Formats: sequence, C-alpha cells, structure tokens
Amino acid sequence: MTLTSQQKSLVSQLGSIMNEDIFGAKPDDPIQVALSEWVESTIEKMKERLSSSGRIASRELYQSIQPLPIVSENGVISASIEMEDYWKYVDQGVNGEKVNRGAPNWSSMQDYSPGTFEEFDKSIKEWIAFKGLGVPLEDMDSVAFAIMKSIRENGMEASYFVTDVVTDESLNDLENRLFELWQ
Repeated sequence: MTLTSQQKSLVSQLGSIMNEDIFGAKPDDPIQVALSEWVESTIEKMKERLSSSGRIASRELYQSIQPLPIVSENGVISASIEMEDYWKYVDQGVNGEKVNRGAPNWSSMQDYSPGTFEEFDKSIKEWIAFKGLGVPLEDMDSVAFAIMKSIRENGMEASYFVTDVVTDESLNDLENRLFELWQ
C-alpha cells in the first residue's frame, strides 16, 4: 500500500493545534478550529496506530509527531504535522534483497534517500541500547552489523501508521466539515 498523491500532499501540509499553550488564545475562525481539531485527532490516531503496530523502538518517532502552527496567508490556510524523517520507512516498510515487502523502491527516490551507512549504524546501536539487550560494548559493532544485514536482506514490514489514518475517507470527512462551515 502506498500513499496517494492526495495523502502525500496532506501529510506534508497537515495541520496544527492552535491553543493557548502555543499562541496565548484560541482562534476565532471556525475553519481554523475545525482544521486544528482534525489535526489533533489525526495525530492521536497516528500515535495509536504506531503503538498498536509494535513499531516503537526508542519512542523518538512517536514523540516527534507534533503539530506546527496553522498559517494563514493570502486567504490560504495551511497546516503541518512534523515528525522524524524516517517515518516513511516505518509507515511503508522496506524491501529486502531477499524479501520483497511491497515497499517503494526508496533508493530510486531522490527525496527519500535512506541515509548513510553511518546513520543506519548509529540508529541501530541506539535501538540496541534503548531496548536494553545487554550487548557488551565490545560486541556492539558486530551485533549492529548483524541486525543491519538482516534488515538489508529481509527488509521491514510496513506499519501503515500514516497510510491507514490519512485515508481518502478521513480527507473527505475534513473536506465536508470545512465545506459546511463555508456555507
């Protein structure tokens, strides 16, 4: 399952929650309120889906899913949800050299380069430490390499924590709610 262009566009422009903590006052514009409520609900559902998928390693991705302030310029209201760059690999999965998980071919997409070997190595070592696997420091390099090799060969299953939340149905619900407010 891959994100539709509409889903990709929305994920890159998703909303934020305007509240007293961020701006000192609630917005008066019902469109902004509706968008904020939808974004808040979407973030909650993403986090629930990520948790239920068992794909929380260090909680870094989970904790990074945050709203950004709603922006209103020239009659256009836009909003964003911020999260760690690697969200797409957790959401869509990663194909292995031996196992095709139906994930996109990330290496062929310039905007989605998987990072360097050093970044991968570092993130695996952080994951090992976070999980408390009891790997002695002198064995850390070899254990991290074995895990990276397994991911390279077998890939990673998708969690669809964004894809299953930002659906055509959820977008249509938002669109209908906003349309009702405009009338």
